[in-house]
Amino acid sequence: MLAGTSYVPLLRTKPAEINAFHSLSQAQKSATFPIFLSKPWQNANHFKKTIDKVTGAAGPISFGFGIDREHFGGDAKQPCQSEFDGLFSSDLGFRSYYECVSEIPNAVPLFVGGGSADDVFLQLGNADELGRGLIVRFTRTEVVPILSLAGTVPPLPDDTVFVVDAGWSRDPLQLQQWTVSTIQRIVSAIPDAEVVVMSSSFPDSFASIVGHGTVDLLEPGIFGTARATFNEAQIIYGDWATTRPPQSGGGGAIPPRIDIPMIGHCHVFRADQNAGQSYLDMASLAMAHEAFHDLPECYGRSLIEETLLGNGIKGTQRATEARINIHLTKHAAPNAQIGAEEDYID
Repeated sequence: MLAGTSYVPLLRTKPAEINAFHSLSQAQKSATFPIFLSKPWQNANHFKKTIDKVTGAAGPISFGFGIDREHFGGDAKQPCQSEFDGLFSSDLGFRSYYECVSEIPNAVPLFVGGGSADDVFLQLGNADELGRGLIVRFTRTEVVPILSLAGTVPPLPDDTVFVVDAGWSRDPLQLQQWTVSTIQRIVSAIPDAEVVVMSSSFPDSFASIVGHGTVDLLEPGIFGTARATFNEAQIIYGDWATTRPPQSGGGGAIPPRIDIPMIGHCHVFRADQNAGQSYLDMASLAMAHEAFHDLPECYGRSLIEETLLGNGIKGTQRATEARINIHLTKHAAPNAQIGAEEDYID
């Protein structure tokens, strides 16, 4: 399924993430296989709005289309929330979900956790009937009882891809140990499996930075370790595209901040609120840095440039869009060196 793909970003269906991917060139999109975790679109009356946003962003490429359980039973508008919640029904092997995916051009289903052993068999049958392959995502918080069924009937559908998603952490050993042990389970059961390795380490606080600073991004190192450990396996790089789980609490104004992500680290330009600095000030600081000069032409770069003209970035959503788009652009590049020897974690 992933032949010719060098990068698998995991994106949630939020405006910043959708817009950042939508703004990639067609060549850049074609170098990726995005996986979208869907939820009800904000203020939408029907779930179809989410589907339309995803298909509009993806264009003609294939992509994974999952449903984000964190938003099950949420407070979105009706009937949108009910339509979304109905996709989690385990009846007939999550038939409602697979019927939904079947109506989305180029969408590949994600295995839906939960349900009985019979539901698992029925779900595999639904995926096989759809004929687009299947994405099985392993996380540290959800057990996927599918490897023990690898040799059973019905078998796993053709073009099954395994995503080893270690989730968010700033502890590289925590991410690495779980990732390596999970890959071992997969390749022991299915030696020729396609495996995507992903995680997220984008910091949850930048309070120590005023002006310019850098933060490490751990994902390439985790991937480099996995590739070195399983050098005969089909392992592909993925990540959360510089996003992290939602945070709650901690009110107060957020200082203007512009980020320039690189591979393995990120330049951060954060305002001193006591000095009354703005996004325009941060854009000026960022554009004077050599990291900006090395950026390819892309939507994220343009947003930073337009900020100096009074447009571009005026709040956190546009700043997030710029960062994600730059990250996607750099990781979709044909010469991207991800998981190089110096990133290896021993």
